[in-house]
Amino acid sequence: MDIQEYNVLNGEKDHLSIFFGGDTLLGNAAKNIIKQEGYDYPFLKLGELYKSADVRVVNLETPVCENASRITLEKKYKYKMSPNALNVFEKHNFNIFLLANNHSTDCGMEGLEETIDHLNSKKMFAVGAGSNLQEARRAIVINKGDIKVGILNYMNYKPYYDETLNHYASINHGGVNLISEELIKDDIKNLRLNGVNIIIVSIHWGLNYKPITNEQRQLAKLIIEAGADIIVGHGSHQYQPINIIQGKPVFYSIGNFVFNTPGRSPLTYGFPITLHISKNGLNKVEIFPILTNNRIVNYQPIHLTGLVGVSALYELYANSNLGNFLITKLSDRGLMYL
Repeated sequence: MDIQEYNVLNGEKDHLSIFFGGDTLLGNAAKNIIKQEGYDYPFLKLGELYKSADVRVVNLETPVCENASRITLEKKYKYKMSPNALNVFEKHNFNIFLLANNHSTDCGMEGLEETIDHLNSKKMFAVGAGSNLQEARRAIVINKGDIKVGILNYMNYKPYYDETLNHYASINHGGVNLISEELIKDDIKNLRLNGVNIIIVSIHWGLNYKPITNEQRQLAKLIIEAGADIIVGHGSHQYQPINIIQGKPVFYSIGNFVFNTPGRSPLTYGFPITLHISKNGLNKVEIFPILTNNRIVNYQPIHLTGLVGVSALYELYANSNLGNFLITKLSDRGLMYL
């Protein structure tokens, strides 16, 4: 199993913090506003929510390319983001970009390869896709002192993406990393053999604007039983509840982060998270309420504070099954403790 390694050199060696933002795309319906205001515009009302994290991760739900064109095959939404947009992610120190999603091949294999090249040129890490299955399976291991955290990235199976779009990576074909029972067990086993303390599985699954599906529940159980410590999901473009399986947290969907399409979801919140990890495991999770419906925020998501922030967190907690985790609500974030 191939592994990418990212070494965190700053801060306390016995503590690692990793921020996860959900579905992310700059441009699209916001292209005119961004042309006037610049690529920093969508980030201006997010405040400090990710700025103390050692590592910053987003689900990059678009190709990043200039030369490749959108595919001509039938697909309802086909995205494309300018490489210039990566400058704002570099400015805000986003390190890791998850590519195992249903839009990474919107500009074909050429667009996927160009995306990875642009990320590499910025010394950013691409996870979950590649020019063959070996590259698409490649994990990233984050090292800080004695802490070793592995992140694996997968997408669930969609027949049309397989049979028509040729979207999933194989031994001799590029694409995104498709989850299977065999792969998840093998990947987790290999990370453990490489001395990884904590394994995070980030997965793109579910249906747009819909509650948790039975498939998600079945896959979550499979992933936890295979040995994962944390699941961070995305793909439904709205938040879904948090559940605990065998003592392990499953964030079924943290919702949209900065996603510049017209507001389509009846739910208006996203809940990006920061995981606080020691050598012994997960210590704490910060949960940030953000308002993401672009019909309301005009492509500028807002970090909610005060009563509106507490209200959003109450809605999330009320719909979740948090097991033995202790929870609390501050004015600008929620906390989950073991």
